[in-house]
Amino acid sequence: MELSQLIPEYIDSISVPSSMGSKEFVYRRTDETFEVEFYQNVIMNFNIEVVVYNPLDRQESRGGIPFLYETGHEHWKYCILD
Repeated sequence: MELSQLIPEYIDSISVPSSMGSKEFVYRRTDETFEVEFYQNVIMNFNIEVVVYNPLDRQESRGGIPFLYETGHEHWKYCILD
């Protein structure tokens, strides 16, 4: 499945992420759902945020900091790679 096949059932449109140097989305299928994520530099290449969309809210933290943070947008959460 291609990312474009998620329109319009799961997402309205696909845009290029423009926050803090992100160039593309990463799409990953799982057994029961899918995830869309992008990475953004937070502090001069020291910390990277991984921002993840999962329609079932089954995001998992990646990296050394085991916390997920809310983004204020439904089904989007982020973690920090340290």
